[in-house]
Amino acid sequence: ATNDQRNAAKYQDMLDDYWHKRELEQVSIMEARQDLMKQQQFLFRLPSELKTAEMQAKMAGMRLDNAEKSLGYITGHLDELQSAAPLKPTNPYDWLPRVNCYRLGQTPAEASMPEWFLWCPWSVHRGNHERHGDFLCSAQPSG
Repeated sequence: ATNDQRNAAKYQDMLDDYWHKRELEQVSIMEARQDLMKQQQFLFRLPSELKTAEMQAKMAGMRLDNAEKSLGYITGHLDELQSAAPLKPTNPYDWLPRVNCYRLGQTPAEASMPEWFLWCPWSVHRGNHERHGDFLCSAQPSG
């Protein structure tokens, strides 16, 4: 009977080892499947990521070209400011208001206004209705 118990315990241990190994194999198979799914997703994402990287590189190149252009403009203006004579002939009447002799004593804001605007009266007389909403002086002004 003890020999049968030993054999039964040995076979039980072998059976437990078998099931333990089988569970480990199942776990490793599931992990391998998950790894393959992750690799597949990564490979599927690669073309779109390549396209976005190409677009970003193209936009960065365009920004660099625009920066070079604007740097050329800025250095041209800087050279013009630092040199005594302007590089291009400038017409001051393009950007300055024309000042006539009778406006020389005025401020630049007034000098840049059109003449008809300066002829307008600055305050409009409203007659006797200035104080209608004044409750402290509710009496009508005489006049």
